[in-house]
Amino acid sequence: MSSAIERITVERIRQVLEEGFTADHDDLVDVGDLAEAATAYTKYAIMQMGGWRDIDSVPLNWPWKDEDFKPGMDDEGIVCLTKAGALIAAELDRVLRKKGLVYPDE
Repeated sequence: MSSAIERITVERIRQVLEEGFTADHDDLVDVGDLAEAATAYTKYAIMQMGGWRDIDSVPLNWPWKDEDFKPGMDDEGIVCLTKAGALIAAELDRVLRKKGLVYPDE
């Protein structure tokens, strides 16, 4: 069993290696989109926890194409919360890079 931080780290690595969402990619998205995507996954997780199961619905605040929203299904929203955490990490890294506080190769 892994901790939340471990799950988020593994998901962020997956996003980079499998989806190609590198630092260079993230630096090109609109300001706040990564954080907005994280809130969409968080909202979906909350609905899953409440018993909502309509996989075809995409939260209205999802910033990209509907088909790019891939929530995964579980009763406790673990998959969505993990993706949300990884997206928040990506947004924070983007902001830190912009401020010159983190270098891409660190």
